[in-house]
Amino acid sequence: MTKLKKSILTPLNKARKQSRHLAIDLLQKSCLIAVLSTYVFSFFISTKSNNKR
Repeated sequence: MTKLKKSILTPLNKARKQSRHLAIDLLQKSCLIAVLSTYVFSFFISTKSNNKR
């Protein structure tokens, strides 16, 4: 019984750790994308306002 529990729990714990790492990775990537998009957006706005003048 205990061996069976261990053989089930160990992969579960590994998967949980991996998913946590993936979630952190996704968070970092989404933050990067958000920052980049805001930079691009502000750049476009500044160029548009310069063209109007």
